[in-house]
Amino acid sequence: HRSPLVDVQAGIDDEIAIRDDQRRMLDALRDLPARQRACLVLRYYDECGVEEIASTLGISRNSVKTHLQRGLAALEHRLATRDEE
Repeated sequence: HRSPLVDVQAGIDDEIAIRDDQRRMLDALRDLPARQRACLVLRYYDECGVEEIASTLGISRNSVKTHLQRGLAALEHRLATRDEE
């Protein structure tokens, strides 16, 4: 079986990978237009529903859905582009 030192190193490597992924995600979010970023943060970090986001931001539910859709597409593109660098 593996030594405790190997297990510790594996845990450290996992933590580094997680933090790197989080940093990349935050960097990509910062690059988005403010409204898209706000909608994504409220939806996926704060777990707000579309109606609550619309009320919070003072925009229509359809606008929220559009910003979420476009923001996710842009985020996916930015993350894929950064993976190629």
